[in-house]
Amino acid sequence: MGEKQNNMTIRMDDEQLRRVDDWVERSGARSRNRFVLQALDFYISYLASKDATGLLAPAITTVIDARLRRFEKSIAENLYRVAVEQDMVNGLLANVYQLDEEYLLQLRSEAVRAVKKTNGQLSLEQHVRSRNEDDEWQD
Repeated sequence: MGEKQNNMTIRMDDEQLRRVDDWVERSGARSRNRFVLQALDFYISYLASKDATGLLAPAITTVIDARLRRFEKSIAENLYRVAVEQDMVNGLLANVYQLDEEYLLQLRSEAVRAVKKTNGQLSLEQHVRSRNEDDEWQD
């Protein structure tokens, strides 16, 4: 035989009982008692877990983890490609214009100010417009 069963009385209003009966049918539980026990087990598991992943089916968690790993790998590969291209442009500019360190420090300072001011939303057009405004002011 199974484990010893204990009796416990619970009280609920008519609306709660109607909702239980509705969910007994929808969940496919054999009885109110079975439904309440399943709901209780679920809620206890929910309270015991520190995050909601314990409540997800392991298959869903596995799929989400796999997709996140692929996404992370894709981002890392793209950032590497961008870094290589950026380094090529940096080398080209340094060689063509024979830039000195003082100019680069000034340029970096201006770039930091621009990024902070625009929250990183920069464009080449903004630089051209800014340069044209500076030229007009000096005329």
